[in-house]
Amino acid sequence: MKKRKRNTQHFTFLAWAAFAIFTALMLVGLYTLEEPLFVKGYYFMGTIGIIVSSFMVAKVTRDNQDDMEDSYYEEDSKGKKDKLDI
Repeated sequence: MKKRKRNTQHFTFLAWAAFAIFTALMLVGLYTLEEPLFVKGYYFMGTIGIIVSSFMVAKVTRDNQDDMEDSYYEEDSKGKKDKLDI
């Protein structure tokens, strides 16, 4: 069975471009912030945490969806096999 692509190349590029642009804007904002270094460090730590957790949530959500689809197809194929055996 051929697996279909879920996203076009343009949409993938748009997603990565938006990620890169907004991460750069956040880092520029932190660099130009007129606060002590520990405040900048706190905001930087929060920024990195949000980025990492966003990737993790997206991956877990995708994997859970794929697992649900796989189990659905396995159950469906078992039912067809049982019907053929009778």
